[in-house]
Amino acid sequence: MMAQREGMIKSERLPFVLALITLFALTLAMFGDVLFFDNGLVLSKEGLDLHSAELFSRDFTFSEIRKGHFPLWNPHLFSGTPFFDGVQSTALYLPNFLHLLFPLPQAINIGIALHTFLLGLFMYLWTSHRRLHPLACLLSSVLTMFSGPYFMHIYAGHLGNLCAMTWAPLIFLSIDGLRDRPSGGWCLLGIFAVTMQILAAQPQYVYYTALTVGIYCSFSLIKAERRGFFIAGLTAILLGSLLISSVQILSGIQSAQESIRSLGVSFQFSSMFSFPPENFLTFNFIKIIYRLL
Repeated sequence: MMAQREGMIKSERLPFVLALITLFALTLAMFGDVLFFDNGLVLSKEGLDLHSAELFSRDFTFSEIRKGHFPLWNPHLFSGTPFFDGVQSTALYLPNFLHLLFPLPQAINIGIALHTFLLGLFMYLWTSHRRLHPLACLLSSVLTMFSGPYFMHIYAGHLGNLCAMTWAPLIFLSIDGLRDRPSGGWCLLGIFAVTMQILAAQPQYVYYTALTVGIYCSFSLIKAERRGFFIAGLTAILLGSLLISSVQILSGIQSAQESIRSLGVSFQFSSMFSFPPENFLTFNFIKIIYRLL
């Protein structure tokens, strides 16, 4: 029996190992020229967001940290502005500590490649948990890694978007784990994933993920056998992640109150890119949720 059980475990691990190698190889094939050759190139198009803003922000943040200063204030913008405000600063985002080990261009390139790989890995883990065939799990991972909604943000230099989107599959994995078998481990995984997404300093994608998670959890309650434990686990994930990242959230709220955006915007401005109600006719939402469940 023991030998049979060990054989089953090995047979289950083999597809994951092969998928891991495949995702790693695809990442190297896509980004190898900027990872292994110090040509000074930074992934993204010159003149867009990365080159016009984020390069300077990252350089200032981690050059100050190397000196032993935590960057709370930026004296180089206007006559000085708050810097650790929940949006500009990513000093607490763990993967960004690559900037303490590598030069700025190389750290950014490695960070982009790392998040692309992690997105594929997390997608594989989520779909594997849902008992999809290993080839289907691998296909979903590759499609997600190199899909337009994710990969094209590299061209635009949207580092915050790339970082925040990476953690979404891991959040959904923790939700599925709580629904199927509630435990502290799934809560800790969810707290970690949500915290990382918040610390990536891209509130827009945190908001999108929260809306989707809310709808997903509502449908998941239908299939949850231990609903009380499921709700308790979700509450623990929410409160735990908010407490850990509260230093960034609260500083962002305070900074927003002092900015011109706190005065609000006109209806014409806020409705420039609105979602027309008639577009729901082409959005088969119920079918998508049914297949996820």
